[in-house]
Amino acid sequence: MFIFNTLILLLNGIDIPKGTTKAIELKKRVSKLFDNVKFNIERASNLDNEDYTIAGFYIEELQKIEILLIIPKKSKGMINIEDPDQFRFYLAQTIQHEYIHHQQYLKRDELPTDSFSMCRTGSKERQYLAERDEIDAYSYDIAIEVHRYGWDNSQTLKIYKKQFESHHPVMKRLLKKTYKNLGVLNGKLRRVDA
Repeated sequence: MFIFNTLILLLNGIDIPKGTTKAIELKKRVSKLFDNVKFNIERASNLDNEDYTIAGFYIEELQKIEILLIIPKKSKGMINIEDPDQFRFYLAQTIQHEYIHHQQYLKRDELPTDSFSMCRTGSKERQYLAERDEIDAYSYDIAIEVHRYGWDNSQTLKIYKKQFESHHPVMKRLLKKTYKNLGVLNGKLRRVDA
């Protein structure tokens, strides 16, 4: 299910200025667009003054999506956005990723996600990336990145390649789903299931 383009259209309707702006003002503008998405700002000491990160969580008990705009601790509440379109892209991608988790939760009828891992060894990140729900959601992320930037520039795919060899079942499943999602994005297939 691709809601990415709809999210981009919504986000294009708000002013996201290039340069430095108050993170709280940005949060207010974005929050007005979404009823079931909670936006918060966190400060991190490991970010340079020019950096920011967007992270997301799906809170199953509340059936809510939470998006975190993570800014440098030393930034005094300011965020520097060099490319507003890139910011919109990452924000829309993160919201879509978490919305996919919401749909998975509704379809599964509240089964725990830990029973769906394809890899129970290695680092916590490796185990997390091997969860079937994550493979599904990240396959959408990769499809969007490949569609926009090309295979060599998919940051999500690079993360998976660091954790899994190309012949690992996780990679095979991820790439199969990514190719299917690319077909949907390119208009070659119609997606009927979520």
